[in-house]
Amino acid sequence: MPDTYVACSMSSLSREEYEGYRITLLAVCDAIDTTGRIAYRAPFENTGGFHGPAEALSHNLAALETASSLLYIHTREEASSALIELGYALKRRIPIIVLAKEGVPLPFYLRDADVAATFDMTIASFSNEEDLPIYVWQVLANEHQVH
Repeated sequence: MPDTYVACSMSSLSREEYEGYRITLLAVCDAIDTTGRIAYRAPFENTGGFHGPAEALSHNLAALETASSLLYIHTREEASSALIELGYALKRRIPIIVLAKEGVPLPFYLRDADVAATFDMTIASFSNEEDLPIYVWQVLANEHQVH
């Protein structure tokens, strides 16, 4: 059963951008798996695009309910269902890593969340999507936990 939920703001991406991120996120999931965790990869395995809203809501939130940590990759400033997933993880107070693309402002609540004493959160930025798998692996391998 997956223990690390991977969320990414992808709904506003073009078809080409989506496919590139999908491949990168599967590599991120593989990197998570090599650290002894099990990544929730179902949203990224669909080569035909997004699952329908009802299916995504049902399956993804069920997986998030049992996850022991969340990795949120912030790629765009636009609204995304990934923000709902992030909010749910915040409510559950599970450990969270936020990786934000350089130059893309975080939502207001997240800007200092990594210093808020009541949340187990790490926030870092990235510049190159292709480097995400190795960065995630390094963070998890070095810390042995998401926080």
